[in-house]
Parts: sequence; structure tokens; C-alpha cells
Amino acid sequence: IDKSLGALEIVPESHKLGLLNYEMQNNYHTIVDDAARQLPFVSVEVTKGDALFFSTFLIHRSGENTSNSIRWSCHFRYNNLCEPTFIQRGFPHSYIYKPQDELITPGFPSAQDVYEAFE
Repeated sequence: IDKSLGALEIVPESHKLGLLNYEMQNNYHTIVDDAARQLPFVSVEVTKGDALFFSTFLIHRSGENTSNSIRWSCHFRYNNLCEPTFIQRGFPHSYIYKPQDELITPGFPSAQDVYEAFE
């Protein structure tokens, strides 16, 4: 993923600033600290098979995909289960993962759709 494909953009060493003031905008945390907003972003280009690990405290954003291609990526979050304050705070997790209650497409799949999928 190069810059034209919208490579991840980071502010190097910004994780050392700790928790910054933010607000939710379009389901994303957006930094509202004026000083932090002025820090320069750097594109992190990766090649097939690369993995990038960073703290959620690192200021980051998706780059703009200016190509005609689709950018594919996946991300995983993890917590250090042995970190003492994480244990003391009862293993909190800021993301809530749960099934969607309503059907995305009402009436789908029908019994026939399921039958055909496994035929």
C-alpha cells in the first residue's frame, strides 16, 4: 500500500503524548487538541505480507486513496492481559463487538437460499 493507495498516516512518537482531547466525528475519534492537530503526518507504506503494530495512542489516520484501485487491509486489536492496571480496572475494552440485532436484508436468506449455498 503506497501513498497513492491511501497508506496509513501517523504522527511519529505521538503515542508518548498520552490521552489527548478528542470528539467523535462520523464514528471516528478526532483530536481536538490544537497543538496535536498541528503535528506533521508521515505516510507508512507497506508491501504484501507486512504487518504494522502500534499503540492506539499513536495519532493515525487513513491516507486518501487517489488511485483507481481498492485498498484492502485488516486490523486487529489486542490488550495486554498481564498489564497490572488493566487487571485492576477489570479488563476494560473500549470496543463493543456484538451481533447486529436486525437483519441487513429482511427475509434473507430463505430456506432455498441456504439449501443452494450448501448443495
